[in-house]
Amino acid sequence: MKLVKHNCRIRWGFVYLFGTLLVLGSCEEVIESPFEIIESKLVLASAFAPHAPVLVRITATQPSSGELIRSEVTNAEVVLLDGSTVVAEMEFMPGQNIGEGYYSTGEYHPQVGRHYTIHASADGFTPISADSRIPPRVDILTMYIEDLTQESLMSYDVYDYTLHLDYDDPASQGDLYDIRVSQEVIPYRVENSGDTTWSRPLLRAVYQPADNPGEPGAIGGQASILQMDKHTQNGLVMQLQSVIDPRREVLGNVIAELRTVSEPYYLFQLDHRQDGDTGGGIREPQVNVYTNINSGYGVFAGYNTTQRSYQLFVR
Repeated sequence: MKLVKHNCRIRWGFVYLFGTLLVLGSCEEVIESPFEIIESKLVLASAFAPHAPVLVRITATQPSSGELIRSEVTNAEVVLLDGSTVVAEMEFMPGQNIGEGYYSTGEYHPQVGRHYTIHASADGFTPISADSRIPPRVDILTMYIEDLTQESLMSYDVYDYTLHLDYDDPASQGDLYDIRVSQEVIPYRVENSGDTTWSRPLLRAVYQPADNPGEPGAIGGQASILQMDKHTQNGLVMQLQSVIDPRREVLGNVIAELRTVSEPYYLFQLDHRQDGDTGGGIREPQVNVYTNINSGYGVFAGYNTTQRSYQLFVR
């Protein structure tokens, strides 16, 4: 809410000043523009893990009287370095829709513990750079669910439960985690012939019961909890809720993902919420939060990951 209020003040301030200019423009006196000229800057977004290409989105801020709006940059030169060695010259891959394109390292996959630096430049912009590492993976030790209840509300089935998740936190201090949870669902359709057609499983967001909007979670959504080190000896305990539409899907597994994250990843997310709070997962870079991009905005951050699943019901 704080960011929204700040942006609203900028917009209303612009409306007021712009209205004043219209009035003063009827006079013959020459006045100076009250608007500060803001340099357009590149915005880079990349969270990368081992065993997969590094994907990077690059957009640009546009000077608009203090309000910064991002637009896609498709002609940048982007290179990835391992130490001082160039390991990939990244190619732009258009998305299905405008604004969904990204730069990729192709067949090159980053490795754990290496020091990676990314450089990006485009005509009309100051070049940007950033660096990060992929931390070692931390394994999930146990995952189980207790206190499972089910009820039907309107057309939906609602499942409340307590999720226990323990992991092998190293003895060292300052290990950083993003713990994500989602609900697997299997969509289906009953044909006119009476046959049932099953689709590939999808992941839906789960909620804390008090935060549930009363309908199934967004496709691809995840609950996300940031932690520095393991807070208790037995790991994490979460009160969660899954909601499905039984007319179109059946319940699958609860999926837990333990991300061991780099400092830029953690600090970027911490600007949105506090350590231990449940949020909606990694978000798009904004221009007024933490950034590790030199001469630009955004985040370039490595992480590692491991997963575990738990079946609520045996079908």
